[in-house]
Amino acid sequence: MTFINKIAMGLLFTSISSFAEIISVNQIADGISISSAPTLTYVYHSNNPARTLIFIPGGDGSVGVKPEWDNSRYFREYSFNLFLKRLSESDKTSGSTDVVIFDNPTKLNQGSSIYPYPRGWTDHLVRIHSAVDYYTKLYKKPVWLMGHSNGAASVTEYLKWLEKEKKPVNVKGIIFSSGADGSTFPIATKIPVLFLSHEKEGCTKYINESYSRSLFEKLKTGGNASTEYFTASGGSPDPMYPNPCSGGYHMYFGSEEQVSKAIDSFLLRYSE
Repeated sequence: MTFINKIAMGLLFTSISSFAEIISVNQIADGISISSAPTLTYVYHSNNPARTLIFIPGGDGSVGVKPEWDNSRYFREYSFNLFLKRLSESDKTSGSTDVVIFDNPTKLNQGSSIYPYPRGWTDHLVRIHSAVDYYTKLYKKPVWLMGHSNGAASVTEYLKWLEKEKKPVNVKGIIFSSGADGSTFPIATKIPVLFLSHEKEGCTKYINESYSRSLFEKLKTGGNASTEYFTASGGSPDPMYPNPCSGGYHMYFGSEEQVSKAIDSFLLRYSE
């Protein structure tokens, strides 16, 4: 493990989910447009892992995770992170997935431009590539990528970057969750893709269910037989996050159980 520095271990959970830790991942490449600053990741460990899911968040992609955040309320209490954590817990899902939360060290914004420019920055894509490479080698399990909102754009940009750089697709599959309008998949995408949306999506300034549905149909028409679409229902606005683009239906608030089980079921079907 030549390009990794494990920073902190701790935060013991119950016997259902063994522990969590912050891991710092160094860049796998360098260059003029690539910062040497490491990417801090947070791992919810499964007691019986069969795969690794790396999650790329939306918004500006950075909450400023610090090495000492191993016991942070952001990971212990934030509802969306706890929704992701369910995939590592055997009393809520199969519990067979290690979940890695990716935090970009700099904010991915450029004035009023939300997408596609920041999510296609070389530095950001190399960070994703570095994390995928590292966790593939560390756990020796299939690695999946999940992106939510603007993070879904990161995932599609990463696939296009692999194609442009003539690199093999190094992930088992994709979870495209409430993806930002403007995201596009490479035409040749044949790996499993699960599209997620909510029937009451609130962040309609940037996200339209019809756009995600059109991407889904293009993949199906293009011959991807392992792509599926799941629409969440129920839930409610989140009083802690009244902005419809940072809480509520957009973040599956109140629908965590059905969405986590849909993800878990998809991962189980296509991880072999």
